[in-house]
Amino acid sequence: MIEFACTVFLVSLAVSFLRTLAIKWGWLEYLQVNVTHPLLSQLLRCNFCQSFWLGLAICIFLAIFVHWYFIFVPMFSCNIQWE
Repeated sequence: MIEFACTVFLVSLAVSFLRTLAIKWGWLEYLQVNVTHPLLSQLLRCNFCQSFWLGLAICIFLAIFVHWYFIFVPMFSCNIQWE
């Protein structure tokens, strides 16, 4: 249980770092402006959606290479950046 809690914490930190990096380098704004599909555009504007899908991508990688139960981490590691 402690290993799972630590994984949730570390995935949350990684997601927060990657989102901050995408904002700082302008990738997020570029995608928000240039994506043509309206659903993807709304998804990229939602902070919760961004952190969930990014956390899911990280956890799929962890589930393949470390342990299968890391696939459940994104439900607990979503973070919201307050602006």
